Amino acid sequence: KLLPTWMTIIFSVTLLLIFGEIIPTAIFTGPDQLMLASKLAPLVSASLTILHPVTYPLVKLLERVVPDESDDDEEYNRAELSALVRLQFEERIKAQRQKEMAASMNVKNGPHRRTTLRGLHMANQLQTEKQRQQQLIHDSYFNSSRHWRRLKNEIMEAVTEKQQITSSESSGNIFGSLFDAGEKEAND
Repeated sequence: KLLPTWMTIIFSVTLLLIFGEIIPTAIFTGPDQLMLASKLAPLVSASLTILHPVTYPLVKLLERVVPDESDDDEEYNRAELSALVRLQFEERIKAQRQKEMAASMNVKNGPHRRTTLRGLHMANQLQTEKQRQQQLIHDSYFNSSRHWRRLKNEIMEAVTEKQQITSSESSGNIFGSLFDAGEKEAND
């Protein structure tokens, strides 16, 4: 033994930290990072090619040994993702409008704030909406998987309806163009 175990650990961690983290970060965060990356691309490509015979069997072995825990992972297609983003955007806009309305109601007009029937009605609506949102958050916290599945089902139904409408319009166009082509051939 050249060094005691504790000293070996300290040296290996220190050297790995310096040469594996600090120095590469300092070099590759400068203004020439794209140039350096492009010059090192052939080295990376060669490393991938050389190490592929070793890594590929290891990957296949790990896929068989380690079970896939993607039961709850749900993949979304492009239409589902756009619908989900649209829903989140609409909810954010709605919340922003509610905050603006609440802020405008809290503005005092002079030394005495007048309470009107309309103001009370709006305050009541805001309170009801706030309670509904709190209940929704509570429900989604405890039933998040059910909530996401329900949301995904709603999105899927909307996407399916849209696809059916689009396909029926396009199929009508296809049949129309087929009949037009048949008429043109008959006329010729």
